[in-house]
Amino acid sequence: MYQEFNVLSISTSLLEKKVTLEFSLDVNEDTVTLDSLVLVEKATSDLVDFRFNVNRNVVELELVDWPIPNTEYLIKVQKGITSIVDDELPDSLQRNVVFPSEITSVAEVTSPADFEEITELVISWKEAQAITSENLVRSYYLEIATENAFYNVVRRTEVQDRDSITLSGLPVGQYYVRVRVQRDGQYGPWSDVVTFIVSEENSVPGPIYDEDGEDDGPIYEEELIVVSAPANGETPNSFLIELDEDIDVDSIQEIVVIRRSI
Repeated sequence: MYQEFNVLSISTSLLEKKVTLEFSLDVNEDTVTLDSLVLVEKATSDLVDFRFNVNRNVVELELVDWPIPNTEYLIKVQKGITSIVDDELPDSLQRNVVFPSEITSVAEVTSPADFEEITELVISWKEAQAITSENLVRSYYLEIATENAFYNVVRRTEVQDRDSITLSGLPVGQYYVRVRVQRDGQYGPWSDVVTFIVSEENSVPGPIYDEDGEDDGPIYEEELIVVSAPANGETPNSFLIELDEDIDVDSIQEIVVIRRSI
């Protein structure tokens, strides 16, 4: 039975930063380009940068930046996309999409002050727009970058049941920090961006993170003590790491060992 080639469904994932298009037939990935797929913020018509992946009849758009929750976007699918048997879309397609979130609370950075030269890297914030303290989400996500568009993020971390965190290891320079309320795959709007300056005397050694800014999970201030280690030149199957304080192991998804000089 002949099946017309078209788009069956469009869905979004806020935390994964994705728009997923399901087609009726497997898609010819050579016909999917940044010209055949367009995503814009509807109110401003600003183009949204994304990467895409084709897996049979599914095309995923992964946004470069975080989508704005509860904000309308417009996705345009052009006729040039075809199936693997060269069926063409009958028409170009435009659809409104939203990344829904039930979280409306906003985090406000309270320390450091804007353009403050810090003596200790303590980031503090408060949660606002909750009716009572019982409505506080008490779960947050923080980013620090070297520019205010947050394309070069040097720190990412999640914090629960606290309204401050102490970090170290930032080289001398100017940085930008923002915080949002986040829980159970949903988040609220970003806080206003705060600029701070790390001076030479405040730059202390600390953890090393991926240069590409990938999310390395929650940051803990406990000192890592190596109980056992492989012999020099040995390729280990595992590491045994002991922390100097008890931690909530349920909040840790993984520990990543990154090569560094000692």
